[in-house]
Amino acid sequence: MTGLGDLPRELVDKIVRHIDQAQEEDEKQEQDRQHDKKRPIDNLLLVSRCFQLAVEDYTGRWRSALICQGQGNQYLQSFVDYYSRHRRATHLEHIVCELVIPETLDASVEAQIFRLFHAISILETLPDEVSRLESVELEVRSSTDMCYGLWHLSRQQMLLNPRRQVPQLRSVKCFRLGHSDLDTVHQLSCPEALDPASLALLLPVFPNLESLNASYLHDDLCAEGQTESGGTAFLEVFQGPRKDSRHGFNNGIRTAIQHGQVPARLSELKLNFGHAIKGRQQDQTRTLPNLVHPRKHDPLSSSLRLFSLSTTNLRKLTLSGCFDWTLLAPPSPSDSPGARCVWPSLEDLQVVFYPEAPDGSWYFQRQGQRPPEDGQDTKGYDVNMEHWPLYWRQEVSATPILSGNGLATTERSCDRARPTRLRTQHLFRMAPVDSKVNLVLEAFAMACFRMPRLRKSALWFPLQLVSEDDFHDLGSSRDEYNSAWGVTWMLRSRISDALWITQGWKPSPRVHSLLRTAWARHGLPVDEEWAEFLDDLKSLDGGAVEWPA
Repeated sequence: MTGLGDLPRELVDKIVRHIDQAQEEDEKQEQDRQHDKKRPIDNLLLVSRCFQLAVEDYTGRWRSALICQGQGNQYLQSFVDYYSRHRRATHLEHIVCELVIPETLDASVEAQIFRLFHAISILETLPDEVSRLESVELEVRSSTDMCYGLWHLSRQQMLLNPRRQVPQLRSVKCFRLGHSDLDTVHQLSCPEALDPASLALLLPVFPNLESLNASYLHDDLCAEGQTESGGTAFLEVFQGPRKDSRHGFNNGIRTAIQHGQVPARLSELKLNFGHAIKGRQQDQTRTLPNLVHPRKHDPLSSSLRLFSLSTTNLRKLTLSGCFDWTLLAPPSPSDSPGARCVWPSLEDLQVVFYPEAPDGSWYFQRQGQRPPEDGQDTKGYDVNMEHWPLYWRQEVSATPILSGNGLATTERSCDRARPTRLRTQHLFRMAPVDSKVNLVLEAFAMACFRMPRLRKSALWFPLQLVSEDDFHDLGSSRDEYNSAWGVTWMLRSRISDALWITQGWKPSPRVHSLLRTAWARHGLPVDEEWAEFLDDLKSLDGGAVEWPA
């Protein structure tokens, strides 16, 4: 006679599902359950080992775990002990770790990351092979999503100590830096901005990584905070550490590529360097820092291009930050468009360029402004020793802040009393600089040439048309006065759609021809449409246009 322990797993799964659904239909037992935390199918846990596994899979009880580093090492040890028993680690699919970010810059964050990685490595190396952790999504975020103004100032937080050996985590298939349940606007205003070089140190830790999503990378021109009176303040960010982080990212990525440390299975890459909207409402008549000198091209942009080329399985690429055209094409003129295929698997390309370039120039100019002449807007100021803070441990206080030129400055807040037309007419740039924008679009076309499987692409420049405080005065939502300037393309069944949102501006005939040739490589006709603003295309079928993340 066959016992309950000998039943096939498929039949046991159906029994568990049927019992739970039958209990749900009974209203009386449903009322009793409100006073009893134990579900009816929990009684099946002790029937047999097969029933136990079926109940665990059906309820998903151990699929997700939250680790709060603020509760100390004992909490992390209890997590390891709990999932080391009864094959619970095999059911674990999602780990969320909340870091405690100190008010001053120290090594506590690195210690928290090391303890987390060590705990996961224990679950990967359990004595019983069938109980080990095999595949998991790891999300690392801060314990708060608030912005504390001065804490964000020139902060360069590292995740790992390069001198400390970290165990490899082969079970991590997806790694995310940031809150998965928060939108981009909230994530990128957090004070816990990370040094971009941290990414290069993480690559050898996750050899089987398939998806990398980082939203805490620090590369903002200024930081937004709150004044004591409740107004909006824009705080000067020291440009020296910002320049160091870009060059450090370049060195780290190139070293990882040279040593073969880029995960071969990486198929999705999403990196946000700073914030696309926050900080754009500053005075755009100011001179920007040159973060490229003494190089000719931006090291961050070129290293990101090499990073995306180092894995042949990359299918989705989303990048947002202060870039130049070398993000999409190599600076060598001998590499002609369409000469070879370098992104063989890429299907979705989404790129957001900030209006300012890394060399201190602008991609856009103010309405009615003449083209740049005599070096105007064509080069930023050199970053020297005056652009590093005197000390790294910055306390929250009411003392003046050192500005980029080494002088003490106070918080700059928007003046609500000034009329909107006087406050905003000289702040924002909306007209493209033809030579610079055409160069970026040409590089975009060259990249599309080398993506035979590309089905969707977009290139955006986020423009801010009204300052933050004006939204309250005008009684309108933020999106009504933001604009995504750029072009998007999508391959459909019988046609490919190209949608231009450029406020009447058109690229040069040569660049336009290159883009059309790249879009038509699948043999389908290209249908182009032009619009003034993003809102003009929201009602179009297909959802090809999205606000850039």
